This record gives sequence, structure tokens and C-alpha cells, in this order.
Amino acid sequence: MMDGLEQESRDAAPNDTSRGFDPIAEEMLATALTTHRDWRVDLNDSVNSFVFMIGVNGKTGISPVSARSPEGVKLAKVFDRLKQEIGRRFDELLKGGEQDSQWGEAEPVEKVESLRLEGARRFAITVAGVRCRAQHIVGRRFHIRVTSGLIEFDSLGLPASVKRALLGETLDDGGLVLVCGGYGSGKTSTMNAIIRERIKTRGGYALVMGDPIEYKYAGFHGTNACPGYVEQVDLAGRDLAAEVKASMRNFPAGAVSILAFPELLSSDGAGEILRSANHGSLVFCDMHASNLEAAVLNLVAKGEQDGERNSRDLLSNALKMILHLQMRPIPSAPRGVSITFKLQQIERAHRAALSDHAMPLSRSIASIFMNASSEVPGASR
Repeated sequence: MMDGLEQESRDAAPNDTSRGFDPIAEEMLATALTTHRDWRVDLNDSVNSFVFMIGVNGKTGISPVSARSPEGVKLAKVFDRLKQEIGRRFDELLKGGEQDSQWGEAEPVEKVESLRLEGARRFAITVAGVRCRAQHIVGRRFHIRVTSGLIEFDSLGLPASVKRALLGETLDDGGLVLVCGGYGSGKTSTMNAIIRERIKTRGGYALVMGDPIEYKYAGFHGTNACPGYVEQVDLAGRDLAAEVKASMRNFPAGAVSILAFPELLSSDGAGEILRSANHGSLVFCDMHASNLEAAVLNLVAKGEQDGERNSRDLLSNALKMILHLQMRPIPSAPRGVSITFKLQQIERAHRAALSDHAMPLSRSIASIFMNASSEVPGASR
């Protein structure tokens, strides 16, 4: 295995523990931070800061940072560091600097300003060695999602049949793989685990785009006999269409490369996803959807909203698999939940139904998933 090259890639990732913080205090801080996944941080007023807590019944509660309890004291220390890291990074992004240089002198000032502000709305930070995603809400208030870290494919707890489908030859000729689920179900971490494992076991090249990059694993993967390489592009403050166009030109000739899009949160970029999946690459995308059917309906609708009139035809031609993740409450799990999976492979008959414009799309989708596989339990998280 290329352990040395993979380790070198990890060591290159920024880690705030190198800035002189006490290692023991950092470990305690990391433990307190990762106990909960979602935090609300107000840089100007701690009264409006709190943490979301999942109870044993699966319901979400709220704990203010100002609570007078031992737990509240621990939370206050976490919030102090979050405020420090978020404020520093937010101000850096608003100022531009090196980030502005990527757009070139020919770009209109208005476009540069718009992209800079967009880049400041979503960004990643590292606190006590823990990777977090910051989403701007309003003013100087942010929602923080603690990522689960880079998950190993085998730790997902998938059955052998699903593993074979995701890693097998079916995807060697390209197409589209959708990973969908509810909020916080592990869509992005699961998608990245699949991509990394395919590169490790089958070699080749993958370009992974994020907005921002939540899981850092750029570099070499695999064995000397079958090496693979992953590049990652942070799209924060960048133009998606321009990055996709550039990536297509940079893909190696004569091979099916992997192109991974950031989480599809709106119609912006949906058309690019559908078109890219028809260019011969193996395209991955994650999106919110309550079930398999909703994922297809949402993607077609978003593609049309994005100006792609042939969204249904493009999807029917490219769609290969849909993996749906569902959170289930389980008190014994580290964060009180476990994840179940449902995988649907798209066959030739399914494509014919999807492309049949004489049939309403909802009916076509219903016929595809009529005999969908049942949910399978995954690992607790």
C-alpha cells in the first residue's frame, strides 16, 4: 500500500493544533465538540448561541451555552474556540486577498464581489483537529456542522451485495450515482467513502469538488500495482460551470475518471451534473431527498429550473444507481442514531420508463421503484 504517500497527504492538511495549543486541552476540547453534531454560534452575543442535542427518542433538544452546569461550562469552552476560528476565517474571506487572484483581472468587479460574499457564506474550519462546516445565517451568526471524519468504506456496515454493486464493473463505463437522504444522515461522508474505496481498489483518477471541502483525502491511494489519485477543489467563491469545464479538459484520455459534485442544495448546478454524467465520466452527487422516488423527481425539477430542458432524457440515459440513507434513533449509538441504506440499480427497462414522455414522470418513477430493495441496516454512528 502507498501508506507513506497517503500519510504525507494527510499531514499537509491544516490543523490548528500546530499553533501552540496545549495537546491535552485540545483532546478534551475535541471530545466535547464531537459529542454533538450541530451548533449555533453568534459571534456577537453568546445568549443566542446553543447546541442541538439528540435525545434517546430521536427528538432534538437545545442546550444554551449560558447554562449554569458542568455541561454548560464545557460547552462555553467549545463556543469560545468556535467563535475565535469562525471570526478569523469569516473576516479573511470577506477581505478576499489571495482568493480574489483566482478570478483574474478580466472579471467584472461585481462578479468578484458576488463570488467573494458567496465564499464567505460556507466554509470549513478545523478546531482541535476536528473538521467543521460553517454556514452563515445572518449578521455574524453561523450554523456549525461537525463532520464525522473520513469514514472507511468497510465501517459503513454495508452488506456484501451492496458493496459489490458500488465497487464493481457496472460503473466502469461511467454514468450517475446519486447518494441521498435527510439532514445529517451521512450523505457526503458516505459518498466520499465510496469514491475513495473505488480509487483504492480500482485505481484511476478522481476530481472531488466541495463547497466547502469537508473531508480531505487528496493524494495517492491504492497499491503500487493499481495506483489511484484524488484531487480536490474547494468551490467556495468559485464558479461551478467554469470549474466543471476545466475539469473535463484535465481528465486523462482513454480512462473513465470520477467527477464528484458538491451537495446539490438548489437548482444551481443541476444542469451541469446531468450533462457531465452523459460525457463518459462516473459522476457522484449527494442531495436531500426523503426517499428514492423523491431524489429522481427533485433532480429532474432542479435541472429544468437550471435551464436544462432535456433533464429527463439526460437522467434516463445516465442514471446508474441511487443510494438512500435513513437515520433511525438508537440509544446505544455514539450519537443516538444508526443509518439504514437502500440501494436501487437502474436497469435498461428502468431507463425506457424514465425516457417515455407519454407517461407522466411520477408514474414512470413509481414503476421503477415498485420492487425496490428493502432497507438494510448499517453501522451505528
